[in-house]
Amino acid sequence: MITSGGIDNPGTGTVSETEVTGNHVIYSGTDLGGGAADAAIVNDGPLTLTYSRLTGNTANVTKDTQSFALGAGLISFAETTVENTVISENRSFAPGGFARAAVSNGIPAPGRLTVTGGAITDNTSDAPHGFAQGGGIANNALMTVSDVKISANRAIAKNGTAQGGGLYHAGGA
Repeated sequence: MITSGGIDNPGTGTVSETEVTGNHVIYSGTDLGGGAADAAIVNDGPLTLTYSRLTGNTANVTKDTQSFALGAGLISFAETTVENTVISENRSFAPGGFARAAVSNGIPAPGRLTVTGGAITDNTSDAPHGFAQGGGIANNALMTVSDVKISANRAIAKNGTAQGGGLYHAGGA
């Protein structure tokens, strides 16, 4: 798995008033089940992200390798707080694989992803002949979202399965 083209937070971190833009994470291997996780920020945290912009980042994988392109904007595996931040125009692309969200939450309980204020807009999860989940947010853990504009996000899977253009919620509360 290839992780983070922008910021990789393995410990306690704070990102404030920062623009993370135009980063790319690419899995170009041929092994089945490889992956590219997070072009902007990958968090093994805890992390606080405030008054920032995550825009125009991409996560791509090799065609037909059943690989994973995850969280082109932010992927979290530990407690994460996002406040008044814009996450837009990010793209996860996994032809024949699995594409998941601009914001992807896999935080184990009792940890939580909390998003307050800001916007999650114009993001795309694209997996032709594969699985696309949550163009804006894909969540399978505990999450709280309040006062956030979630709009114009897309989950696309031509000849595959697409779920949740704005928000895909698989578990948690």
